[in-house]
Amino acid sequence: MQRRAAGVVVALFGIALVLVGATSYSWWTFHEGASETVGVGLHGMKACHEGQCQAISYEQIGANEETRTFFIVGSITFYGAFVTGLATLVTAGFALLRKQAPSFVSPARIGALLCLLLIASAIAFVLLRPRGGPELSVGFSLFALILGALAAGIGNSLLMKPVAERRPHG
Repeated sequence: MQRRAAGVVVALFGIALVLVGATSYSWWTFHEGASETVGVGLHGMKACHEGQCQAISYEQIGANEETRTFFIVGSITFYGAFVTGLATLVTAGFALLRKQAPSFVSPARIGALLCLLLIASAIAFVLLRPRGGPELSVGFSLFALILGALAAGIGNSLLMKPVAERRPHG
C-alpha cells in the first residue's frame, strides 16, 4: 500500500516537472543588454524586448541543414513529454483505482521506458544545439524535464509489481 502511494506521488510530481520543462522557453537564455532577452525551448523561442514578448515557433524561423535535426529532436522531445505524461497518468490511475492492468501490457513498464526515452531525447536535443552565435546560458527547463523524467520513471517503477508477486509459486 505504501509503495503504491509513494509511486503515485513520485510519478505525478515527476510528470508535473516534465510538463513545465517541456512547455517553457528556458532551456537556454540569451541576454542582450538590460532590456532584451531570448529564451530557447523545445518547440520554439521567446523574444522579449522592453517587456514585450513574442513566441516564435521553429517552423516560423525556418531550418537550414544544421538546425533541421535540432528542430526535429526538439519536437520529438516536446510531444514525447506529453505521451510520457499520459502513460504515467494511466499507470497512476490503475494504481489509485487498485485495478489490475491488462495482462498483455504493463502501463508502469511502458511509463518507465518512455521516461528513459524522454531523457535520451532531451540529451540529444542538448547535444544537437547549433553552435556559433551568441553565448547561451543553460536555463531551468532542461533540468526540470530530466529530473522530472527520472522521478516519473522511479514512480512508475514503484508501481510495478514486485518480482516475487509476478512469479507463480510452486
